[in-house]
Amino acid sequence: MKLTALRGGVIVRRMTDKLCANCGEINSTASQFCSNCGVSEFNEVPPGLRDQLGDGDGSTRSSAVIISGNRVVLASFLSLGLYFFYWFYITWKHMASEIEGDNYPFWHAMTLNVPIYGFFRMHAHIRTINELAASQSVASTIAPGLAVVLLVLSTILNFVSFGIANNAAIILITLISTTLITVPMTMAQRVLNLYWGKALSPGSVRYARIGVGELIIVIIGIFGWILLFIPRSVHEQAEASF
Repeated sequence: MKLTALRGGVIVRRMTDKLCANCGEINSTASQFCSNCGVSEFNEVPPGLRDQLGDGDGSTRSSAVIISGNRVVLASFLSLGLYFFYWFYITWKHMASEIEGDNYPFWHAMTLNVPIYGFFRMHAHIRTINELAASQSVASTIAPGLAVVLLVLSTILNFVSFGIANNAAIILITLISTTLITVPMTMAQRVLNLYWGKALSPGSVRYARIGVGELIIVIIGIFGWILLFIPRSVHEQAEASF
C-alpha cells in the first residue's frame, strides 16, 4: 500500500511501514526480518497507530522500548556484567528516532572496548538519556560523570581479577564489579522508561521482547559463573591430563 502526501506543492509517494505479526515491532518497508524478534511475517500498520508513531514522514518509532529494572539487574548478574554491552546497544537503538544524526547501535556498543574513548561514550549515552528526559520534564537520577566513575572502577576491578588465583576472591571482585556497572544501568533505564511513558502514547508503550543477543550473552555469563565455582585444582588437573 502506498501513501501520498502533498509537500511544497509536490506529491510525495512512499511505502507504509510494516508491523511484525509476532511481536508488534514497527519495521521499515525494506525490512525482510523483524528487527526485534527476527520473524519474517508482517502486517500493515493500522492508521490509528501510524498517527501515534509519527507525523507522516515515515517514522519507524517503536513502542516496544520498556525494560524493567528487575530485568536489567537479573540479566546483568547472570551474564557476569556482559549485559552492559547489550543494554548499551539496545537503548541506543531505541533512542534512534529521538536523537539527531546517524545512529549506529552496534558500533556504539563496541566503543566500550576502546580504552579511554569508551568512557566518553558512556558519558554521552547517559547525557543523551538525561537530555531526552528533561524534554519531557522527567528528573534524571544519575549524572553522566558519576556513571563514568562507576564504569572506570568496574573496569579496574576486572583487570585486577586477572592477576588473582583465589576463586573466592575472584567471585567477590566479580560481584562488586558487576554491581558497579549495574547501578548506572538501572538508574538510567528507570529514567528512560519514564521518558517513553510520556513521549509515546500511553496505550502503545510496551515492554521490549527478550532478544536473541540478550539470551546468548546471559547463557555465556551463566557458563562463566559455572567455571568460576569450579575449584582451580580441578582446572589444573584437567589441563595436566592433556
